[in-house]
Amino acid sequence: MPIAYPDIGICGLSCRLCPMYNTEVESRCSGCKSSTRMAVDCPFITCAAKRKGIEFSWECGESETCER
Repeated sequence: MPIAYPDIGICGLSCRLCPMYNTEVESRCSGCKSSTRMAVDCPFITCAAKRKGIEFSWECGESETCER
């Protein structure tokens, strides 16, 4: 899946606003589109990126009726 906006989460929130994204500690988050975050079981990542191959949740044709 091509990623055009790595600093914007699949849900639409800006990673740059998160304190864990802006820290230099070992537990720094690289954003939900990073390889480490893609490996976890986030419902947004699983549905949008893994199942449907889209970068953002709102690109889904079912977004208006989605429970997430």
